[in-house]
Amino acid sequence: MESPPNRPFIVAGESTAEALSLACLLCSGAGSPTDVSGVGALVFDTPDSLQRFHASKSAPRIAIIHTAEVERQISDLYQSCHCIIARPTHDIATNPDIRLGLPSASVFDKALKKVGICSEQIDLLARQTGRSPTVLRRRLSNIPAIREPAWSRDHQIARKLMPAAFVGTWRKDSAADRSVLQTLAGAEDYDEVERAVLELHAQIESPLWSTGEFRGVTSRIDALFGIARFVTKGDIERFLAVASTVLGEQDPAVELPEHERWTAGIQGKVRARSEVLRQGIRDTLVLMAIYGNDLFQSRIGGEFEMRTSLLIKELLTPLTLQGLL
Repeated sequence: MESPPNRPFIVAGESTAEALSLACLLCSGAGSPTDVSGVGALVFDTPDSLQRFHASKSAPRIAIIHTAEVERQISDLYQSCHCIIARPTHDIATNPDIRLGLPSASVFDKALKKVGICSEQIDLLARQTGRSPTVLRRRLSNIPAIREPAWSRDHQIARKLMPAAFVGTWRKDSAADRSVLQTLAGAEDYDEVERAVLELHAQIESPLWSTGEFRGVTSRIDALFGIARFVTKGDIERFLAVASTVLGEQDPAVELPEHERWTAGIQGKVRARSEVLRQGIRDTLVLMAIYGNDLFQSRIGGEFEMRTSLLIKELLTPLTLQGLL
């Protein structure tokens, strides 16, 4: 910030709201080693507000942007003032300068004690939220629209979100990815999944994002915790079966001589499913291994944490080059 502006900076969090909160905190000077308060930072919510400031040549020192609509209107504003863009971590186009992770158990405990929450309640909240600030905000809010967004209240909408919540991110132009989503949705064809995506996009505070051929949930942990009460044992069984198939797929690149493996994409030696979908399923397995019992056990039974851990062990045994790539 002490240097002349020359490019936008990207802050990414589990949700856009987390990234936006960090950007605002940084600009307020609170807790920072250098007091930068009073620098004239503004959060722009609409393209019109940004255009007015841009046209008036009276831009603030720092412009904070948190929607794609406003981001598309930045133009060359970043050359006259610092621009901070808040995005969700799972947005495939995000290559952030700062990436927020989940708080550690000690940080989570300290923060909640500071606002007057007792230790017993903190332990419960840690299990119910996975220490996600986004999910915690919902749990503690007294505002119904924040506590339970439409997509987590309506059974039909939550069911439509379930396949996306399980895979996190996928490519619409990948036939293999489409097949995975179709299987998880129990749909006759992928068009049903795409129609559900369009319907979820129309929701206020939509849980999905879409960029070109990529689709994904804005916050995997928020989506998974939000729809947990509508997930059935059959849904879990389908996901674990899909995860075993997808992550068990051998990498054809290893069939090439080592010095040619960098050309695997050119030679068509790539896995059928996209890497973003594979990574998304891996991330969901980690969440299931940690929080599966708290999310599902009391309602539908089953040792989901143990089953997920066993699946991961099976996928890594024996440990081979194909399994690592």
